Amino acid sequence: MTSKAYRKNFAEIRWNPIPEWRKVPQGTTSRGLYFIPDIQPYRSPIDGSIVSSRQKHRDHMRAHGVIEVGNEKPKPAKYKPLPPVADDIRAAAAMLEQGYRPAPRETFNPNEFD
Repeated sequence: MTSKAYRKNFAEIRWNPIPEWRKVPQGTTSRGLYFIPDIQPYRSPIDGSIVSSRQKHRDHMRAHGVIEVGNEKPKPAKYKPLPPVADDIRAAAAMLEQGYRPAPRETFNPNEFD
């Protein structure tokens, strides 16, 4: 059912022609619904039986306790708390205050291995 505003203002609507980029080219079929066909029968690598439909495929997988790679449900990531670092920072600051200086690091020379 159309809205009251649409019916009231129908005469005032500017009906522009369809832009070229939205038109379906001549000789092609229009877009529509797409139905995924059923799977072709195949021989199971698990027990050698013939699986002839998607439902039988799902039942077969469930009966043998296997999953298809890529179709498993993602597991939520487990939060792993970080170790406390406050004591390490305090100890490092105290070492610096007492005059500790780390040894200079060896620099990498990319031409060394030519």
